[in-house]
Amino acid sequence: MFVKNGSVPAVVLMLACIGLALALNVVREEQAVPVKETVSIGKLCLAKDVAEPHARFLEPANYGVRKKKFTIGTGGVGTFFRAWRNCIDEDKSLATTDSEEEQHAIERLVARQDTEYWIAATNLGSGTPELTWITTDLVVKTTPRNFNQVPDTCVSVDPDGIWKNNDCFNISIVLPYICEEYF
Repeated sequence: MFVKNGSVPAVVLMLACIGLALALNVVREEQAVPVKETVSIGKLCLAKDVAEPHARFLEPANYGVRKKKFTIGTGGVGTFFRAWRNCIDEDKSLATTDSEEEQHAIERLVARQDTEYWIAATNLGSGTPELTWITTDLVVKTTPRNFNQVPDTCVSVDPDGIWKNNDCFNISIVLPYICEEYF
């Protein structure tokens, strides 16, 4: 009707621009924050009012999410980096623990198994033994008290819930992995 052959990409682009324009915040004058700005012209200083909009903040990725669910990955065994990639391929993330409750959930998941499992804790690239989550780059705040941190380590958890140091680049260390997802 309104679309001729060959103009479909232009229509799609136009719809995308309209959608983007509708998604952006509109700053009304009453929402603007007045800022005094001084302009110098030679020896003469003039002050003028400038209205700046409030900043927009992105909500965290898990904003409004109810729960985190841990599962054993379905891609078999692999290196730390393969485990990270496999979780992504499963539309999940390599497991992180943000609380004692989540640590206990992982412990229950791996109990009565006879192997270790990769989780997302590592200190690669930090230059210090301090651990971060490879999936979020946030500092690990739930490190067990008895965990001895060493440089260039990727962490696995054993059936007793004890964290273990592993050489991230040793391709002979292949383990199953734990993924997390929100629901």
